[in-house]
Formats: sequence, C-alpha cells, structure tokens
Amino acid sequence: MIMSFHLAMVVVPLWTMEWLPVDGAISSNLHRLIMKLRKWQQEAINACLPQFAKGRKLFVIEGCTGSGKTLCSATAALQQIENGKADLIVVLTPNCGTRLGWKKAFDGLRLNGNRVNVTDDANFPLDANVWVSTYAGYSRVEEALCNRPLSGVIAIIDEFHHPADTAEWGNAVDKLVSLSEHAIFLSGTPWKREGKIAVLCGEKNIHGENYYQEEGRIKADFSYDYAQDLREPKTRGTVPVKFKFWDSFWRSPDGKVCEIHKDLPDFPSEQWETVEDWEEWAKKCDKPLGRHLHFDLDTESPGDNQTIRRVLDEALSLLSKTRGDIELSCNQKNASVMLCVAKGMSDARKITNYIQEIRPSYKVSLVISDDNNGAKKLEKIARQCRENASDKPDVIVSVGMISEGVDIPQIKVVAYLSAILTVLYFIQVVGRAIRRIPIGKGEYADTSPSDTVAYVVAPAHPKLRYIARNIEKQVEDACGDLLRSSEVKISPTDSNKKKKTTGTVTSGENSIGVFRGSEDFSKWHEIVEAMKAHENAADCYIDSHWAEHILGLFLRGDAKAEEYAIADINSKCRCLGVSVEELSVTLEDEINPPLSYEEEQKRLSEKAIYWTNIIRFRGKYRQIEDNDVAFRKVRGEINRLAGLKVAGVTFSKASIEQRRQWVKMAEEMAREMA
Repeated sequence: MIMSFHLAMVVVPLWTMEWLPVDGAISSNLHRLIMKLRKWQQEAINACLPQFAKGRKLFVIEGCTGSGKTLCSATAALQQIENGKADLIVVLTPNCGTRLGWKKAFDGLRLNGNRVNVTDDANFPLDANVWVSTYAGYSRVEEALCNRPLSGVIAIIDEFHHPADTAEWGNAVDKLVSLSEHAIFLSGTPWKREGKIAVLCGEKNIHGENYYQEEGRIKADFSYDYAQDLREPKTRGTVPVKFKFWDSFWRSPDGKVCEIHKDLPDFPSEQWETVEDWEEWAKKCDKPLGRHLHFDLDTESPGDNQTIRRVLDEALSLLSKTRGDIELSCNQKNASVMLCVAKGMSDARKITNYIQEIRPSYKVSLVISDDNNGAKKLEKIARQCRENASDKPDVIVSVGMISEGVDIPQIKVVAYLSAILTVLYFIQVVGRAIRRIPIGKGEYADTSPSDTVAYVVAPAHPKLRYIARNIEKQVEDACGDLLRSSEVKISPTDSNKKKKTTGTVTSGENSIGVFRGSEDFSKWHEIVEAMKAHENAADCYIDSHWAEHILGLFLRGDAKAEEYAIADINSKCRCLGVSVEELSVTLEDEINPPLSYEEEQKRLSEKAIYWTNIIRFRGKYRQIEDNDVAFRKVRGEINRLAGLKVAGVTFSKASIEQRRQWVKMAEEMAREMA
C-alpha cells in the first residue's frame, strides 16, 4: 500500500490576509492579521465553515509539516466566535512545546480588532478567548469550564493520533467534544497504533466515507499532503528529503548473527517472488532494531558500535554539505543544524559526549525532558536558530519530545538512532527536517526545491526503508511536476541566474535507492553529470533539480520510469546539440591521471572489500549464519579463481597484477550470483 506523507503541525510566517467568499465565510473585519493565508488554508476554511453552518459538529484536517494547520484552524475557530456561535476556544495538544506554539499562533491574530486573549495558565482566567492545554492537563480545563458561563465552545484537537493511546487522553477528547458546539481535528500522521477516538467511530466524513479506514488510518474531511506542498513554488513550506541507510550487524552472546542491509535480496527467492512481496513483508517487519544500537553504557562509547558510528559520521558530513548549499543559495553561513534522535535518555547523554569529542568545535545541546524546563530550552534553541546566533547549537540530541510540533526549520539533517519502528513516529521525526528556513519577511533560504535538501540517516531496517521509499516517491513525483512547469515558465535569463546561486544535490550513493533498478545506473549518473556541466545546460533547463528527478526515476526499478527518464535525457541532449552516444564516448575517452603504486593498491583493496561484502549476502553464502566463516569461505573461493591459492600468496601479499585479477574474478562472481 502506498501511503501519503503527512506530517505534524507548524506555524508558518505569512504576512497579509486574503479571503474567499463562501457561505459562512470569514468577514473582512474579523482580524487584522499580520499573516496571510495560503491557498490551501483558504480552501480548507471554505470547506469547514459551511459544514459548521449546516450543523455539522466534526471536521478533520490532515496537512503536512510546514503547511500551517495551526493558523488555518485558529482562523476558522475565531470566525465562529465572531459569528456568535461560541465564546471560547479550547485547544488540546500533546506536549509543552506544542502548547507554546499554539499560544504564539493566537498571539498573532486579532478578534474584533483586539488582541486575542490566549492562555495556558492552568487556572484559565474567565476573560480569556482561548485556553490551551496538554491532553494530560484536561482535568483542570474541565474544572474551569464548570465556573464559566458559556454560549458555546469550539474544540481544536491537535495531533489527534495521540488520544486513545491511553484511556486518560482518549477520555479527555471525548469529554471536551461532548461539551463543544464544533470540533476541529488536526494531524499530519493520521494513523493509530492502538485504540480509537470514540467520537469519530461510526461517523462519516463530508465525502460520505467512514472516518476510520483499514489499518487504523483516518480519512480526513480535507487533506493537503507533502507532494502537494512541494508543487507550490512560492508558498510551499517544505523542502525535498533524501534518505541514507547503513548496513548493520549484531551478534548475540551465543554467536548467532543478525544483520540488516540495504541491498535487496534476489528475486525470485524462497521468501519473496517479487519486489511487491518484499514490500508487503517489509511494512510489517518486526525485527528489533534496538539491539543493533546497543552499547555498554558503563564501559563503551557510542563510537564502539559500528552502526551508531557510521550513522553519526554520515550525518555530520551531510550537515557540512547542507551548510554549504544554504550559504551558496542565500549567503547565510552555518544556518542548518542536525538532530540526533536517541533510543533512551542514557544513550542520549553518551551520544552528546561522543559527538562533542569527535567534533570539539561544535556545540551540542541535549534535550531529554518533556516538562516546562525542556520546552523552555527548546524555545531558546529555536530563537537562537532563528537569529542564526553564534551560540546556537550545531547538533541537538533528543529522545522523544522533539519528534513533533517543534518549529525549528533550521534542522536539515536527522540521525535516527531510535529503536521505534512505527510509521507514525518515523514520519514525525522526518518532519523535523523538511521545513523551509525563513530568513526574512516573506523570504526563505531557498527559492527552488533543489537549493536546500533535508537528509535522514538511519540503520537499514526494512520497515524504515519501506516508509522512506513511499516518502521519496512523493518527492520524485512532485519534482517531476515542477520540472515540467518550469520548462514553460522559466526564462533563460532566470535559469542562468539560478545556475550561479543554487546548491548542488548529489545522487547515486547518497540517494535512498531502496529499489536499485538499472544495472547501468552508474553510466546514466555520469551522463547526467556531463549534461549538467555542458556550457549550454542552463539554456536547456538542466540543473540539479532536473538531475535529481531523472536519477530518481532510474533508482525506482520501474521499466516505465526508466523509459521516461531515457526519453527525457535524449530530449535534453537534442537541446544541447549532442547525442547520448557522443557523451558516452567522451566519458570513456577521458584520460585519468595515473595512480601512484600506493594509490592503486588502496583502490584495489577498497574494490576487494566492496565485492566481498556483496558476495557474502548472495547465493549459498547468505545461508551461513557465522559471519567470520562466511567471509573466510568467500575469500577462499576468490583466491582459488584468481590463482592466488596456487601461487601461495594472500591478497595482502599479492602484486598489483594479481590484485587486479582478484578484483576481476570477484566482480564476475558477484554479477553471476545476482
């Protein structure tokens, strides 16, 4: 099943107000806002208010991170107060961080020309127009409601996927909605692991469909997803995301080896006939991830765990890359920050110390508490990042509280070292990185999606890869639409200007490539890079954005996608005045500077390791549980084929020519087993 990518709430800085006339619509004098509604927000309000006017009680909005669900629902609720349908708005939200976000949102609005009186004070003063509470604090809301005369309540249920995980939170929603005239439900990840929201059970949305669908998914009245947002060139709130996965090995005390690796198995196999069969298994895969991230807290450093070390090293490298891309795009230095999500508080502390050791010049902030102190610390970090202050953290290490509703758009790299494998949690964490970075009034650090890219680095667990692949498909589809649109709207002058300012988005090894499709992918990668370097590339709209889209099509493993990509490459080559064949010949004829003896030794050793690892997890060697035994057998077989066994030497003692023969035999062996 292909899922849509929807993410958590965020307040978007927008600057003037526009309204569309509808039945029960917003009056022109409602609130002299300092913010502007986006098109989708206007459409959502225009869908919601007439339903309320007809007497409908519930309205469910599903929207991606950065889209502005907060402003949308707050505006609709305030209109109900002005229309005399209610005199109080009550917001229930998961945690202290999101509670502060709601207060800020209402602070920016006006009601009848006056500031909105919004409070999260647990005493809830009677003259407040808006009460904001966490789900856990609802009992105080209920007590306060008993002492206030009301003409009506509008309930806003934020991140509604949380209630019913515990009876307390679920009961809070049920009680508040029963006391309300209308209720607006908001979420970016409308999947529930367990339980149901009672007031939605048995109810239908405005399209006549049941709210509750298969596998606990809730079908919203109004939806706005990640791909839709990326297609909005000016008003979008998000940037594309890319994933990098790392192989991982874990050995139990009894010697049994458990591995997770990014290479797909051969098809057909004993377990899976097709890629689709593997997908069905992967989305339900319950292999534990935590043991792959384990290290002895008393005696070991996180760096002693190969998986943790690889993920952190890759994430820190990508942090440098995003900073370079953003500086190239908008001249802001060191604008982006990295988020590391750990699996526990003790792990988070050790990881914080480890990052500080390997990057002494970096400031690393630890945020592990979900109380008011933790929320205040996050608020301070958000302000420092907003101002790009010199004392802002380079890396934030957290456990769970930063997984949703926290508005730090400068997060552009996520190191996922959590053991949680739910769709809901992983998507929420990914959502921390995909917001656009505002740098001024109506201005952002990027002007096109290819300027700034978010990265998520994680162990290659099948379920995480399945979720990531579905997210990446939305990015590829949206980027394809933008590409086709830009061919009509962008002038050569604008394109030339863009070429000088845009950042570079790499593909290939840094792309998720869950389904490595074409055996010739490396060839196409080189051809696309050569096309980008052509002197007329800008005039033919060949840039990093286009390259990312085309290479993504090859990585799908879909014949139609590959056919489309090749056709588009040929079309662009005609624009350049060259053919694909000419580019291929040019690439083959390029003369590389000769390597030194030591450099070639190193290069051959790296290739030997690469092909040995490939063979280890193919054919008969996959069945060997003991990793050491398996690799010993692989090397022995290649030694025999390459003639090293007869010569009585090992690879480390072999000559350059013998090493070349060894690598050639290893490559042939790997391809035969594919």
